[in-house]
Amino acid sequence: MAQILLLAQIQLVCHQRRWDLLPAILVELGTTLGWTEAGFPWNLGSCKNADWLAPIAVQFLLYQCLWEGRQGRPERVKLLRKQAFGMMDQASECRAFDLLRRNGGLIDVGSITRPC
Repeated sequence: MAQILLLAQIQLVCHQRRWDLLPAILVELGTTLGWTEAGFPWNLGSCKNADWLAPIAVQFLLYQCLWEGRQGRPERVKLLRKQAFGMMDQASECRAFDLLRRNGGLIDVGSITRPC
């Protein structure tokens, strides 16, 4: 649940163009996902919550790209974008979005547990 609230906060900060607040929120969201500079410590194929983690992780990576791009770090953006595309490929391979599609894009938040 905290991850959804952090994503909403990131969207609000970006909408209001409060770029000074963005790094701290990204770090907090990354911490809840287990993010390190090397990437995520889990693989969607082995996660029981892949249908939850996939969209959250991809959005996190895209916001990271936005921040790094604003900081003028194109090489870092390329790395993050590559990880985002890899995450989308993993989600496709493990069929993480199938349940999401069947439910019309709705996720049962009550069934979510800790990542992997």
